[in-house]
Amino acid sequence: MTRTTIVSFFIVLSIHAVALNQAWYDAFWWFDIPMHLIGGALVGLFFFTLFTKPLKNLFSERRFFLLLILSIGFASLIGLLWEFYEYLKDVYVFKLHPLDFAPNPNTLPDTLDDLLNDLTGSLTLSLLFLFFSFRKPVNPAPQMR
Repeated sequence: MTRTTIVSFFIVLSIHAVALNQAWYDAFWWFDIPMHLIGGALVGLFFFTLFTKPLKNLFSERRFFLLLILSIGFASLIGLLWEFYEYLKDVYVFKLHPLDFAPNPNTLPDTLDDLLNDLTGSLTLSLLFLFFSFRKPVNPAPQMR
């Protein structure tokens, strides 16, 4: 699982770097939607990679909803920090929002949409991960003697 997480992270980071370099976020209005969905799923994968061993009691007790809430909360935190990063980059690097004026009113719906996509990606991966972690093993067919 760790190798998968690292490889996935570098693939998404590479796509993001190319997208920034080629201005895909500006050219294609929809491009940030799959990136946030994939990013949210990656954060969910990262959560389970980091916390499966420390939370092994929750896994052994099959605390499905508690693990789901923890993973989505983790994705919420990371998504919120990412949005702060984007806003501060816009203010201090690109000088898009002067600090003495209100920011562009179009940024709030975009930020909320980004957070929703982050959570949707994380929720989807978390549900799949927990479903496959907690499913009951299929009993093999009895052996004929």
